[in-house]
Amino acid sequence: MANHILTADIYFGEPAHVRYETTRIRARKSKIILPDKIEVDESMELEACVNHGRWIVRCPWCNSSSFANENELFLCEDCWNEPINKHVKALFPCEREQIEELLIKRPRVETRNWEPHEDMFNLEDENKLHGVD
Repeated sequence: MANHILTADIYFGEPAHVRYETTRIRARKSKIILPDKIEVDESMELEACVNHGRWIVRCPWCNSSSFANENELFLCEDCWNEPINKHVKALFPCEREQIEELLIKRPRVETRNWEPHEDMFNLEDENKLHGVD
């Protein structure tokens, strides 16, 4: 049983700026040219959630999802945020640590899920219902 919820930096093992260069190369293969300088749509924020023990952000344009890191920007690796051609802030909950503590107690990774509309009491109740302390 893993003792953490995966984020992009844990999963990929490299910092965001290195991943962006890798992403730019992959995008180029799809005939998408991403700018050298990251541009951010300041009018938008996308909420992160936990899916199968991974922090992710769901793409509002193509319904794909990508790993997320707190204090990083979201760029969909399927549609490249093409409708706006800019990165978007990933918003993590202020209760992140408590959410992770409750989810890590679950023995099966596929049950480690959390959505922004859920509160701590919901997660605690689910854990109790399934015999997780």
